[in-house]
Amino acid sequence: QVAKLAGLPPSVIERAEVVLSGLEDGETLGKDSAARLADDLPLFAAARPASGPLQTAAEPSAIDKALAETSPDSLTPREALDLIYRWKAEAEED
Repeated sequence: QVAKLAGLPPSVIERAEVVLSGLEDGETLGKDSAARLADDLPLFAAARPASGPLQTAAEPSAIDKALAETSPDSLTPREALDLIYRWKAEAEED
């Protein structure tokens, strides 16, 4: 429960549940078992994507391009709000 509230990735939570279930079922942790368990749980390893073809970034959308070209410091609050509404409308059209 705490892990979910903390925002940990589902794969990390699932792995922790498997390990905890084994411990609760009476799996003893001898010296070798404890070392194997520690080696099996490297920090954030469960959050890594599965190996496979690398995904390439998609072409930037019109909104991405407009955002990159926008200088927020030069906009008035009203202009910024208008831009947000315009981009929202464009996103809903796509």
